[in-house]
Amino acid sequence: MVPAPGRGPAASPGRKIPGRGGGSRVRLREATTAPAASEETITPTGPAPVTIRPAVLDDGPALALLDHRTWSWTVSPVSRWPADAEFFTDPAETRDVTVAEADGQVVGYVRVRPAMRLDSAAHVQEVAGLAVAPEAQGRGVGRRLLDAARSVAVERGARRLTLRVLSTNVRARALYAAAGYQVEGVLKEHFLLDGRYVDDVLMALDLT
Repeated sequence: MVPAPGRGPAASPGRKIPGRGGGSRVRLREATTAPAASEETITPTGPAPVTIRPAVLDDGPALALLDHRTWSWTVSPVSRWPADAEFFTDPAETRDVTVAEADGQVVGYVRVRPAMRLDSAAHVQEVAGLAVAPEAQGRGVGRRLLDAARSVAVERGARRLTLRVLSTNVRARALYAAAGYQVEGVLKEHFLLDGRYVDDVLMALDLT
């Protein structure tokens, strides 16, 4: 997802920076007021149905733990954050987050926010975070979260939905491509992570 201001910037499913601040990144093992995402229950190939719903403030600790669990240098350009870090710094931030829940446990989330706090860029939203728990991967949860992100962006009147993802996050890049995102730019060797240079890949989805 983008070096974006705020929160952080964007899994993006891509690279991801935690809910507490920093850049946006999406991770897979990848303020305007908007209508809340509607609840939707899907049954993946796992043991429990998964519900896609708007986040609430009480989800914060579970979301912070999910960020902690899914971190690696493959998906994030920043060091691992504490499992008990604060995910929501303001209750209003919950409106940007949609979660996936199974058996009463949060197993994934996506964050969608304005790409820039500028009137001239009000038509652009960004995926500023995407994470899916290891035990929930391979069940279509990431794709359903991306579908929810698209719905939120459309409800906000966006024409474009952008994200940034590390070139090393191959799984997230494939997920984005399958969802219709196209590569619009590459910042070559933008990060030095764990001893190697990694590209920052900019992707976007046309919503028109």
